[in-house]
Amino acid sequence: MSVETDNAEVTAMPAMTAICPQDIDPPKDKIMKILGDQIVSLFHNQKEESYISVRDEDGIDTTYSVYSERCKQVVRKAYYRAEGKGLDKLRLDQTLATLASIAVFDGNQAEVYLRVAPTESNGVELDLGDDTGKCLRIEPHKKIKHTAPKKCFLRPNGSQPITFQRGKACFSRIWEFVNVTEGDDRALLAG
Repeated sequence: MSVETDNAEVTAMPAMTAICPQDIDPPKDKIMKILGDQIVSLFHNQKEESYISVRDEDGIDTTYSVYSERCKQVVRKAYYRAEGKGLDKLRLDQTLATLASIAVFDGNQAEVYLRVAPTESNGVELDLGDDTGKCLRIEPHKKIKHTAPKKCFLRPNGSQPITFQRGKACFSRIWEFVNVTEGDDRALLAG
């Protein structure tokens, strides 16, 4: 097709279509379908760092940075289970970028803590770091509760769980990090 102008004739280029495989850029709906009920939430913190909370086969919710190795494993596993094949690096990177975008642009803002988080009543939640996903909630003037956390916790690689002995938490490993001397009454602090 030609178009005439005052000075010259311009030939219009025919419309061009980019050819790329349909599944190279995984759409949001496909990602959500593959991950299914595993995703509990996608959210971000004040710094707009993206996080995903997923529920495992045992019903335990765990929070990961979207770009962490652990999150990559969750995505790879879900893709393998759904498609019967591995996920290449390009598709994985695009999937993580989509999850991060959902977390930042569509998700709520929430704080994420490493092992210890403040509670609304001046207490703390202590992530036990074990396979139960539970924490200890230590509130002033109340009994210590072994319960599901109300806060989101990250578990750094290599972190070890706080051990239990005969159904009670073993606090002996915690005392070296508490600013209290041996002579002080530690029972007042723990109870």
